[in-house]
Amino acid sequence: TIVLPRHASSPPHFRPSIMADAEAMDVAEEKGTSQTLDSADATEAAEPVPSVVPLYKRLIANVLLLSKAVEASNVQLVERTLRYTTQLRKKAYRQLLKKALTTCVSSNDSLYEGFTKAVDSLPEDPAGEAPDDAFRLNPSEKPALETAKELPEVTVYLYNLVLSVMLRERQFADAAAGGNLLVEYLQRWNRRSLDVLGSKVYQNYSFAHEKAGSYADIRLVLLRAHRTACLQHNEIGRAVLLNLLLRNYLAFNAVDHAYKLVDKSDFPESVSNNQLCRYLYYLGRMQTVQLDYSDAHLRLQQALRKAPTTTASGFKLQTQKLQILVQLLMGDIPERKIFLQKGTREQLASYYRLTQAVREGEIQRFYKVLAEEATNFRRDGNYVIAQRLAHNVIKIGLRRISVSYSRIHLDDIAKILSLGSTRAAEHVVAKAIRDGVIDAVIDHDTRSMISNERLNVYDTEEPQVAFHRRIVFCLDLHNEAVRSMQYPADAYKSKQQKRKDEEVDEEELAKELAEAEMDE
Repeated sequence: TIVLPRHASSPPHFRPSIMADAEAMDVAEEKGTSQTLDSADATEAAEPVPSVVPLYKRLIANVLLLSKAVEASNVQLVERTLRYTTQLRKKAYRQLLKKALTTCVSSNDSLYEGFTKAVDSLPEDPAGEAPDDAFRLNPSEKPALETAKELPEVTVYLYNLVLSVMLRERQFADAAAGGNLLVEYLQRWNRRSLDVLGSKVYQNYSFAHEKAGSYADIRLVLLRAHRTACLQHNEIGRAVLLNLLLRNYLAFNAVDHAYKLVDKSDFPESVSNNQLCRYLYYLGRMQTVQLDYSDAHLRLQQALRKAPTTTASGFKLQTQKLQILVQLLMGDIPERKIFLQKGTREQLASYYRLTQAVREGEIQRFYKVLAEEATNFRRDGNYVIAQRLAHNVIKIGLRRISVSYSRIHLDDIAKILSLGSTRAAEHVVAKAIRDGVIDAVIDHDTRSMISNERLNVYDTEEPQVAFHRRIVFCLDLHNEAVRSMQYPADAYKSKQQKRKDEEVDEEELAKELAEAEMDE
């Protein structure tokens, strides 16, 4: 046995990742423990595994899990496979995808050559490529992978992963072309195991065309796919395609077409919560455009409440912005804490300034804020909705005037509200009186507005209406909670079976006792 010297210098090929092993060897030597050169050479030969190798093993495991899910007709396993794909989608590069297509997809497939060329256009892994020997498979996995090659679910899964990486690398034109081919391939099959995977394909397909500038060209394809999903009772496909169609219509301001689609189609209740949140958001935006602010506020509130707590920050921010405008259009002022939340304070700064201008009832300040923040509102798609607040600003300003003055000339109202003329002020005051915004009358002889004595709000129906609104919200929340409850399958049958078994045991025991008595 040859003892390794304690202070011997490390060889040039000694890796930093095994420095802890070298320190442990020094400590062991101080205690008198000898180490052989063979063990030292084995430690020195250990090299860090390239990052692409664990991803490849994870991808192979996903393919085998998907194959198992198809054989067992288990939708939950398919969904689990897609959940495991999140990290792969973020970290996959050219070498990983090329090896996956070579290993798990048949070379005779009609789309194999096209997607292989698409993978060649992807960038290399910044961490470096691994040698081919690192991708060797276990002998036990080869038969299962040969079986998986023949499954269309595995083919669609890997092609869709390639599409996701192309979208991540912003290759929108190539992704749109690949999406067209993959959708055509998907429409050849009528298998329930492809429902969940197909919904992901249509999502990437729609997103690619939206970014590539050919969003309007795919509407007919989505409509046909939605009709097919309804006929095949494909609930996840119906939900995803309905949301994609609503997004497509709203992108081109075709609100009437979107309303007709919603009226003639039902949203399935058993789909994931994420799709329901998207549907509620699109429904709330449609109702906002149609001036149905009460229902729009309810839909947006439900979308925010059902949204994930730790993820989907962009969706929640966009929904929150629209809800702020809807609240202002309803005459309510959003709470200050909404604008001061950590992580969204800067993004909501424009809406906070707009809320302050509306709250003060200053029309000049409102137009100034609207002009300065027009870029942000247009980027969010809320500029036209924000312009409607001018009438609310005038109403709030007029309400402040009616509270402050018992009698005021219409010329003064026109100056305060910057209405331009006395006739315009007269029309605004008359409309506010008719809508119940203020309690006043117009004296046409003196061309002035006379405010009536302010009544106690509890003598009106306002508290009853607000209380009714809260009760309806609580009842809806209770009903949704009851509908979302899940119970173990056939749980009641097991209890009944147990009772029957106990009854049978008692009957058999009674018979045995009776026979024993007869024998005696």
